[in-house]
Amino acid sequence: MIFKNLTAHKMRNKMTSIIFSISIGFIIFLVVMYKLQITSQQLLKLRNSGAYFRIEDGRGLNPETFDAIIERNINNIETFAYCTTPLHQD
Repeated sequence: MIFKNLTAHKMRNKMTSIIFSISIGFIIFLVVMYKLQITSQQLLKLRNSGAYFRIEDGRGLNPETFDAIIERNINNIETFAYCTTPLHQD
């Protein structure tokens, strides 16, 4: 009797499983988008509370001068780079 019932309602059961799958997929999509939005807002808030620090010196900075400062504050520094002065003036 169960097999006859499943056979008789095969199309209806198929449609129900498709709708259920689409509903679950949409719920997962909403959760992922919500989490992405929250993470994005948190990163934007952190970025706005920080600052880009730049030191320029026309005479040419000696990197050894700042190495000790960078080492003391490395846990507060996300990235850093040394930029050379231009070799020629235009």
